[in-house]
Formats: sequence, C-alpha cells, structure tokens
Amino acid sequence: MANTQGRKKSAEALQTVAVLAGIPLGVVPLVKYFTSDNHSGGIYSKLFGEELGTLGLVLPTLVIILVVLLVGFLEVVKKRN
Repeated sequence: MANTQGRKKSAEALQTVAVLAGIPLGVVPLVKYFTSDNHSGGIYSKLFGEELGTLGLVLPTLVIILVVLLVGFLEVVKKRN
C-alpha cells in the first residue's frame, strides 16, 4: 500500500515539474511567436542563434506535445497503481 502511494506521489510530482517546465519552454515562446513580428530572441536564441525562423514555431510546439504526452503517460501510471 505504501509503495503505491509513493508511486502516485512521484507521478504527481513529475507531472507538476513537466507542466511548470512546459509553460516557459513551450507556451510562452509560442504565444510570443504569434503575437510579435520579431521571431528572434528568447530562450531558444541562446541555443540556436538569433534568427530562429521556423524553429521558433516548431520547438515550442514540440515541447508542448512532449509535455502533454508525458502527463498522459504519468496519469496512466497513477491509475494503474
């Protein structure tokens, strides 16, 4: 019983971390991409240079997709236990 509770808490903690990481790495850059004409700068420019082009749209979208998949997988893990 205690092991099941520990897994559920671990899954919930990982879900929280994934969502909290997904907001500044996925949602915020994507909103910035659609609301401003300047598609350079931000967190991804440190990794990929100033001119992001399409990467400014693709990278945040991939982050959001990965976070949603991870949260869904962890939800299945929580319900299985």
